[in-house]
Amino acid sequence: MPEHNVFNTTSKTGFPGSPRPGDPAHPWTKESLNYHPLRKPMELPSFQTAIVRRAIDGDTIELTSRERVRLIGVNTPESTYKMETFGKEAKDFTEEKLTGKAIWLQRDVSEHDRYGRLLRYVWLELPWEQNLETEIRRKMFNAHLILNGYAELSTFPPDVLYYSYFRQFAREARRIKAGLWGFAMKNSTSLQI
Repeated sequence: MPEHNVFNTTSKTGFPGSPRPGDPAHPWTKESLNYHPLRKPMELPSFQTAIVRRAIDGDTIELTSRERVRLIGVNTPESTYKMETFGKEAKDFTEEKLTGKAIWLQRDVSEHDRYGRLLRYVWLELPWEQNLETEIRRKMFNAHLILNGYAELSTFPPDVLYYSYFRQFAREARRIKAGLWGFAMKNSTSLQI
């Protein structure tokens, strides 16, 4: 399978979000970003395609390449070396939504964490709309974990690209007592939002 480091509007990969023949131009093409009269020139976001082999736990996945990916900005309860409240549910959610699926990986600043895992945002589809918040809510798996109450906000600078969105989503999940917020959490990281 070819890897794509930058979105290519002529790609015929069949991955979610890939343009198909006859589709209108993707709004994130170099032309649309750099030559639109209302926008300043900017860099294209870099995406890498991958297929998920399995979920290690709620916030860590393994790709078919055997690389492990730690999702940026989120922390799910543990379900590997110890079982925390809602850990199994978080892992099951990740397993159900990602295993065997084609995904798009987006890097922030850091390449790896201290355990050698890739640090990435996981997109189920490439964002197409100009309203970034809507795209994050609909298409980014990291955000799905927070919005559905499977994960807490957990940021480590310098990887804070979507921090303000994640903070807002965490507040919403907590307010409606989604997922883990419906439980009295012991041994949980403290959420300061």
